[in-house]
Amino acid sequence: MVKENLSVVPGPETGNQKGAAMSLTSDPAVVIKTGAGDPKCAPDYPYGQTLNLQERNGIAVKLTKFVAGGSDYTDRIPSWFGSTTLPASGALHAKICWQLTTVPVTLAYEIDGIDGSGQKVQATLSVEFKSPLDTKSGGVFPRVTGLSAWPGHLPSPEMAMRKAEEERRAAAPHRTPSGMVVAPVPIAGSASVPLKDRTDR
Repeated sequence: MVKENLSVVPGPETGNQKGAAMSLTSDPAVVIKTGAGDPKCAPDYPYGQTLNLQERNGIAVKLTKFVAGGSDYTDRIPSWFGSTTLPASGALHAKICWQLTTVPVTLAYEIDGIDGSGQKVQATLSVEFKSPLDTKSGGVFPRVTGLSAWPGHLPSPEMAMRKAEEERRAAAPHRTPSGMVVAPVPIAGSASVPLKDRTDR
């Protein structure tokens, strides 16, 4: 699940002038380790992402704080983002590689700054990191997320689990009252095994 918050901390305004506004996004939006991990990262830091910071109101911002995954990385803003100033209507990018001991996990990000008028500006982001598959009872199921929900109205965990179980049952072979076995058509290119061994070779 990805949650992006855009906020401007109120400050003194003159006339109709508005302050700077920043947005922070991640590419990919959900970080999934596949194979040995991100090829642009060290092998022991396989979860890679690019953070994209944009200014939206045409006012430059001096970056003053960067927190990621519960740690303060303010001193690394110049080396990771390439500058401590976010240009007016501009963007900065940072490639970050993580070493995570357990997944799934959601990491929170916060970047703060001050625009030319002294107004405080902040952008926050939450990014989920996970493995490609969750296993349960020998089966393979996708992890339930709230991505399809209307913003601010996430389904309850019970409702999400019930929906996942319904999808699993719909995909499983079942027998009709007349005795016929019905199963979904397998995806092209996927592997499958016959339901019975053939003896007439």
